[in-house]
Amino acid sequence: MPRTPTRRRRSRWFTFLSALLFLCWYPYQHIDSTAKKTVQQVESHENYVIERVIDGDTFLLSNGEKVRLTGIDTPESRENTKAHKDSERSGKDIQELTKQGKEATRFVRELVEGKEVRLEYDVQKRDKYGRLLVYAYDISTLRNNPKLSLSKGIVVNANKEIFINGSIVGSGYAMPLTYPPNVKYADLFKTLYAEARSSRRGLWRP
Repeated sequence: MPRTPTRRRRSRWFTFLSALLFLCWYPYQHIDSTAKKTVQQVESHENYVIERVIDGDTFLLSNGEKVRLTGIDTPESRENTKAHKDSERSGKDIQELTKQGKEATRFVRELVEGKEVRLEYDVQKRDKYGRLLVYAYDISTLRNNPKLSLSKGIVVNANKEIFINGSIVGSGYAMPLTYPPNVKYADLFKTLYAEARSSRRGLWRP
């Protein structure tokens, strides 16, 4: 039996509406999957062991990578170009500065050496020297000893990870050092620095 004009029109309308719905649906599916992929990339993390503390803000990882903690600066523990510049800028004797640098390095070594850490990145992943620029979290200390009593200035996040960058500043062994665009925790570091100085912790002890 041949189709009537009405049935043909209905068939054409059905085909048109189906195509229209598909065109509306497909782009949103694509955007959604891209968004999910972006979120997964942001939330991804890398775990390593800190093999050796080189300086108060520089480590060597178990995979051989050298890392520089983002957003903070500890005094130099050896006489070098930066130590002389810091001495000129601050008006402090270079011997005093390197003494403070050695003290900061000892503190950081006790805090993190041999610990398993999670790395987080900001906008720039490496500096001009090829070092990884990271925010580091000690994920092993409180996992292995959840009732451990921590000293004032140690910063712990909601996941019970010790935020190493923040803890060094909060304990009085580093100053904020912000290089845009890596500014994710700049305000936090300023607050921790002010608290450490007012509480006379670490290098700010009388």
